[in-house]
Amino acid sequence: MKEFKDICRHHPDKLILCVIIAFSLLGDSMLYAVLPAKAGILGLSVGQVGILLSINRIIRFGSNFWAASIFRRFGTEIPFAAAVLAGTATTLLYGFHQGFLYLLVMRLIWGISYSLMRLKILVHIFSDDEYDSRASQEDSRPEENKNNEGRLSGLFQSVTRTGGLAGMILGGFLAGGFNFSLAAYLLGAISVGGSLLLLYFYFRFYGSKREDEKKGEVVVPEKSGLVSLFNLIRDPSFVALLAAGLAVHFTTRGVINSSYGFYLNQLYGEEIGIFVWSFSIAAVSGMVLSSRYLFDIVFSPFMGYISDILDSRVLLKAALIAQGFLLVIFALVDVPLVVLLLPGAIFMLTSLLVVLLYVNTAKFTGYNLRIRMAGMTTAGDVGAALGPLALNLVGLGLTVQRLYIICALFLLVSAALYHRDSRPDG
Repeated sequence: MKEFKDICRHHPDKLILCVIIAFSLLGDSMLYAVLPAKAGILGLSVGQVGILLSINRIIRFGSNFWAASIFRRFGTEIPFAAAVLAGTATTLLYGFHQGFLYLLVMRLIWGISYSLMRLKILVHIFSDDEYDSRASQEDSRPEENKNNEGRLSGLFQSVTRTGGLAGMILGGFLAGGFNFSLAAYLLGAISVGGSLLLLYFYFRFYGSKREDEKKGEVVVPEKSGLVSLFNLIRDPSFVALLAAGLAVHFTTRGVINSSYGFYLNQLYGEEIGIFVWSFSIAAVSGMVLSSRYLFDIVFSPFMGYISDILDSRVLLKAALIAQGFLLVIFALVDVPLVVLLLPGAIFMLTSLLVVLLYVNTAKFTGYNLRIRMAGMTTAGDVGAALGPLALNLVGLGLTVQRLYIICALFLLVSAALYHRDSRPDG
């Protein structure tokens, strides 16, 4: 897409930051593919695997706001570099020992590091004062940069997801063909080496000058830490936006991601027949769920373009409603092709929703941008962490179909709240 190429060409600093995060995600996504399959070999229980895969999100309930406070106090360069080093090093360190407590500490380090990295790039993308001054004269106007918010958000989603996809595929292949430690060492070397090389280029060409020029605006937010969260949740307009973010991530990254295999097993047993072929439920579930990375990579730039040329507020409400109806169809129609193909439509729409959530958070006025982004990312992390816990309802007798109906209602209610409480500027 021409627009995507133009964004990359005119904003190389933002592209470099996205690729750094993609490298850092190799180890995180590897664990999602490997730990459930290798739990017994590694001496981990199913419950311990669940804790390890969720604790990095749980810690971010607080660390997203700690990140805002750290940037306020120390600027962005040193904390971001430290986060990149610590976050990528965890992938290497996974290979040294696989005890539960050891891995738990590594996951906590990763979760805090990712809070810093993600907040840095989201503020960098959406802050009006951080447009690329090295672009051509016709493309360096601040007002034009404002019209690229969706495309820049699409760039973030598309590029960073390549790391998740690569980590899941390469990690699964290496751990399955060899062993977990070797997979961690190889992916860790790639993650650390690639991230640090790009970090050097970023600071060499874009970092110091920008930080010095913008210091008065970058390091002084309104308030720090959880105090800012309490101020945000007193505003019903922003609460409505946070509810939408929580609903989207709870549904897709939480419930569907953790329950899809159970749903297939509930409908078809251990194998599913498609035309004249039969496939194991585990293989089908893995292929369908990993496709969400492909949808983010391929469609996020286009979704960003759509959000730039249309009213992002109206589009967010329409997408929430559409996602809710797709969930209803998914729950009520058990035809194999629908069950296998409809998640793709849900993932595609999720790509649009995530872009719109970031764009509308950036457009919201009255609060510091860094605190707004910390609030939105925290809402997403809460939703993604709570989603797997909803499977306890299935254990108590609730069918997966009814759980999907609950998710659909959550999305529709969040759309109604956003319609009622959102204001023109956000």
